[in-house]
Amino acid sequence: MRYRSRRLDALLGVPLASSTFADWAALENNPAAAEAEDLDYKIKYEADKATGDSAADSIAIDVATFANHIGGVIVVGMAEVDLVPSKALRVDLSEKTLRIYTDAVAAKVSPLPLFDVVPLEDPDTPGTGLILIAVPPSPRAPHAVIINANSGVTKWPRRVGARKVWLSESEVYVAYQRRFTGLANRAARLTQVEADVVRRLVLKRSGLSLPQPVLIVSMVPDLPGDMTINNAALANFRSDLADDRLLPGALSPMLTNQTVGPRRLIGYEPHRDGVAWAEFHADGSASIAIPIAKLSGSNTYQVHDAEIILWMIGTLRLMARHATEKTATTGTATLSARLLADVLTYDTDDAELGQMISGRLRHQEWGGPAGIQVVTWPATHGAALRSIGNGDASNNAYAESSAILEDLAADGRPLTAAAAELASALFQNFGAAEALQIWPDGTVNPTTWGSYWETAQRWVEESNIPCSVQPPTVAFAGE
Repeated sequence: MRYRSRRLDALLGVPLASSTFADWAALENNPAAAEAEDLDYKIKYEADKATGDSAADSIAIDVATFANHIGGVIVVGMAEVDLVPSKALRVDLSEKTLRIYTDAVAAKVSPLPLFDVVPLEDPDTPGTGLILIAVPPSPRAPHAVIINANSGVTKWPRRVGARKVWLSESEVYVAYQRRFTGLANRAARLTQVEADVVRRLVLKRSGLSLPQPVLIVSMVPDLPGDMTINNAALANFRSDLADDRLLPGALSPMLTNQTVGPRRLIGYEPHRDGVAWAEFHADGSASIAIPIAKLSGSNTYQVHDAEIILWMIGTLRLMARHATEKTATTGTATLSARLLADVLTYDTDDAELGQMISGRLRHQEWGGPAGIQVVTWPATHGAALRSIGNGDASNNAYAESSAILEDLAADGRPLTAAAAELASALFQNFGAAEALQIWPDGTVNPTTWGSYWETAQRWVEESNIPCSVQPPTVAFAGE
């Protein structure tokens, strides 16, 4: 379930995502559970003779209403009296019934918002129970609804208290402005959290060392979360990182040093020739820098694509868990990956950071920006590593994508598919069309990892991810 609500968790006494029929039935006649901005009850959906709206119209309107506001949950099968839940009446939970809800929203709401249709079976009457329609607040708002298809009327609903209102023309205009402003703000925020990590690495970089390739993966939730940075949060952070194996399939944790910064938690660790550095912000944003092993080369260094893939999966997973579990955000996030020949090859519009980089470059024995090539396991056993794509070199490769936070937070095919999209976009900087280790359908190619397969195999087996040597014919559509 992609919608999170601390209020509803407290009301139910359990996390919303794990709530049961009994948890909701226990709210009967409880005034604290009355309909509100984030909660609505429906006995069932049917055509409205007064307005001419079909059942599908009503479903679509209600989902858009929550998506255009702060999100919420519609409980289908619950009667109410004066807005207070009065009785769990039980509705059919067949696949056919559930499909009615998803089809109605897909056909009538534009753009399509995120939502989940969750059946809660009554164990005493199998096949019946309650249906939760959980709708996160949407960064793509406003969502329009095509009402009464024959007339083609389009409206924009929004929740106000326990009722629905229709946005006026001026309110729709403001909502669209907010959407596009939000896109610009997220892009700026992504640049900021990445630059903060680069700044730390530049400060820690020894003055005369050779170039050290580094991978930086960053994330900004489309809807900001919030957490309090205090001693308790730092203690929990230390406990979490003590158990977390950042590299998928690794046998020990990383980021074993922890501290705090301005509205952020920081984990770091000396790693090979450089420093692994991670910053997790109170709004759910995060950025993690990992030094990448140099295989060979003089002015142009070679790095292994399989190592980049593993670190990308691990960093995405850890950042998504921070966003969803610690800052209570949900929905989609904007992701970026940057592969640098060295932190001093970072290109920035930040004047202070640019001066820091220029000052360090003047004192380098290696004389300035180097390049990197990404190499992969050879097709013929025993042959030398070969460059991906056409062998292009870069000293500052960059890629962006987006994904659903809940898909990234758990090991499995959705995480693998999201990492494949971001990695492929990064490797296109080097003339390669896609990653060779993980496919867009979330499966893993076991033949392309080289010496990294032993580590990757542990993660694949632990996560129950299927393997395939053939690329998929269609992209992954979820589980």
